[in-house]
Amino acid sequence: MGSDKFEKLSEDGFIGGYSFDEENGLSQMYESIVDNEWQPILNGSVSLKVGNTFESVALLREVIVKYAIQEGFESNRIKNDGVRHTCCCVNPKCTWKLHASSMVDGITFKIMYIKGKHDCHIKLVNKDATSPWITKVCAELIQTNQGVGVNVIRSELKDKHGIELEAEPSLDVVVPVKVGPPDIKTLVGRPKKKRTKELGEAKLTGKMFTIKCSACRCLRHNKRGRPNFPKTTRTIEHGTNPQSQEVDVNEQSIGNSSE
Repeated sequence: MGSDKFEKLSEDGFIGGYSFDEENGLSQMYESIVDNEWQPILNGSVSLKVGNTFESVALLREVIVKYAIQEGFESNRIKNDGVRHTCCCVNPKCTWKLHASSMVDGITFKIMYIKGKHDCHIKLVNKDATSPWITKVCAELIQTNQGVGVNVIRSELKDKHGIELEAEPSLDVVVPVKVGPPDIKTLVGRPKKKRTKELGEAKLTGKMFTIKCSACRCLRHNKRGRPNFPKTTRTIEHGTNPQSQEVDVNEQSIGNSSE
C-alpha cells in the first residue's frame, strides 16, 4: 500500500507513449488515489467518507462488513460485481446507502457517494458476522490459547464488537443416521427361466412340437423331461402313412425276449 505501487513520472516527463496532457491526468489520478486511500483508525474502528479509495473490491467489501458490524446493522448488497458495489441497510425505513465504482485502472475502487444517515437500532445478532469473519477477528486469541472455549470467544465478540453468536456449535455431537435395505421393486413382465438348455435343444416358442428329445427322438419334451416308461406310439415322420408306423410296444418287448 502507498505511493510505491504506482508508476512515477520519469525524468523527461513521459509515461510510456502518452502525451503531456495525458501524463498530467494520470499523475493527478494516482496522487488522488494515494491521498484518499482508506486507512484504518489506530483504535481499530472503521470510518468511511466520500472519496475513499480501496486497492481492490475484496478490501471494499471487507471494510463495509466491518463498518456494518461496528454500527450495529446488517448490510444489503444491491449491486455487487467487479465494476460497481452498492449497498444499503436491510431496514427499508433506513435511508443510508453507499455506492462505489471502479476507476480507470479497473482495479481500484472509489466511494462515489454516501446518502442518508444510519439511525436504526443496534442489532446484537448480525448475519454479517459470518464464520470467516469471526475466524479472522479471533485469530490472535485462538493462536495464543489453543484450548480456548466457545464461551471465551462469545465474550470476546460481545465486549469488543458488541455482537452475540446466534447459536453455539456442538462439535462432539454425532447425529445417528439410520440406513435401511433398499426398496424391493417387482420387475415388469414374466420372469425369465433359469433352466440350462441341452446341447442342440431347439428354442422354445409359442408353436407346438418344437422340442425334440435327444434320447428317444420324440417331440414335446427334452432329455430331462423324458418319462420312465416307453410311449405306445412313436413320432410320425412327415410324408409317411400314420397307420403303417404305429407299432405295439408289448409285441416288440416279447420278440426281443424270445431272441
